[in-house]
Amino acid sequence: MKRIRFTLFVAAVTTVLYLAVEARQGLFSQPFSLKNFLIIGAFVAGASWIHRKRMARLASREIAATGLPGDRETNASPVRAYLGEVLCGDVRRPGRIVYMDWLRVLAAVLVVALHIIRSTVEKLPVHTPSWEFFSGLSSLFAVCNVLFVLISGALILGKRPGEKDDSILRFYGKKAVNVLVPCFLYFLFYMFYAFGLSALYPANWGNLLRQFAGNTTGLTPHFWLVHVILLFYVAAPFFKCLTRQMRDGTAAAMAAVIFLAHCYFLYGPYAGMGYVATTFLGAWDAVFLLGYFCTTNIALRLYRFLLAGAAAAVVFIIFAVHAIDSYEILVFNNAPPMLLLGCALFLTFRTYGDTVFSRIPSLLAVLAKYSFPVLMIHWFVFFEIVEKRLGVNGMMFVGGGLIGGLTRLPGLAAGMLLSTVLTLAISAAFAVVFDNTVVLCVETVLEGVSGRALGEKH
Repeated sequence: MKRIRFTLFVAAVTTVLYLAVEARQGLFSQPFSLKNFLIIGAFVAGASWIHRKRMARLASREIAATGLPGDRETNASPVRAYLGEVLCGDVRRPGRIVYMDWLRVLAAVLVVALHIIRSTVEKLPVHTPSWEFFSGLSSLFAVCNVLFVLISGALILGKRPGEKDDSILRFYGKKAVNVLVPCFLYFLFYMFYAFGLSALYPANWGNLLRQFAGNTTGLTPHFWLVHVILLFYVAAPFFKCLTRQMRDGTAAAMAAVIFLAHCYFLYGPYAGMGYVATTFLGAWDAVFLLGYFCTTNIALRLYRFLLAGAAAAVVFIIFAVHAIDSYEILVFNNAPPMLLLGCALFLTFRTYGDTVFSRIPSLLAVLAKYSFPVLMIHWFVFFEIVEKRLGVNGMMFVGGGLIGGLTRLPGLAAGMLLSTVLTLAISAAFAVVFDNTVVLCVETVLEGVSGRALGEKH
């Protein structure tokens, strides 16, 4: 009976996913593809089997600890307890930092809102009131990029009591499976959606790897940040050796040098000052080190100073949007104003981590766990589903007349807000499904292979 139920479940889910995949060209516009159906079915069956095994292990742990199955804190059934872990992560994991979950949610919301606002601003007359308002707002939201990097740096480089560092080989193996592979699989989804299953045939694998490494397809322009983070993981073991020996005073001095280096290399040419060489302290690599700085005690002591710096950064951004035509290079990405804003936001959440941000609602916990997948898939969701298929975008509530005028602000804001909410919801739903089917199956296989290669016992 269990096998029959399992078979029916797999068949039903496979059918739904097959129809969703075929919808990219219009439902029932193409002949039924048994090959595609079987490929999807294999992932669904494999993922279902893995989830059943993991749920059984979770129940066994609870029985061993309490004599009862399920979650001993919430009295949830084994299925409900496991589902909660899949969606929200292990909330009881020792050392889980809840304010980091809030930061992940903020970064995910801002990156989606940023791209939706920027796509709308491009349609507005330049330097009209609406253009200036939303250009300034999107410039502030661009801190999302720095937040993603700060969070990664803080989690990898931050010191936690009782933590044991992996060997370099094991670290690279784990990150290759848990970080690089999911990123590549999301890239493959973009390629599949654009060119069909033939793009993923073994004969094209070499070309796919080159396109992923160079981000040259034009389908994933937002993956530049993904590649920045991936490169950080290459240097992370060595950065960790550095930060493990670093005192708070040294960390503060390092943060000051990083900020000054960014100022010099970005703004120096405007004052006729340059230098024949550059340093990593003025590039994205150093922002990861700022993530470590934000976990130190001295960072909290400098919190008010950084808040003042962030306030000055906001003023500078507003001025730049209003007075400078090519303002983006002065305030976007890892420009000094973004560094000040990012560090101030990080420390705000950390300061109130034991009070305001000590707990996170389940709905936001889902977005926190899947924030990085949302970063990767939201571009597709907004432009291909929300805007193209559903017809929802920032301009949808704006009628005729001067679309850059103040009277259009509410309509523009409503369109952008609805677009952001829909994009976040669909992106999170997609990430939950994709991560727990395709990514899960591939990761499980690779974990088994890498574990045997490293001589680990499972």
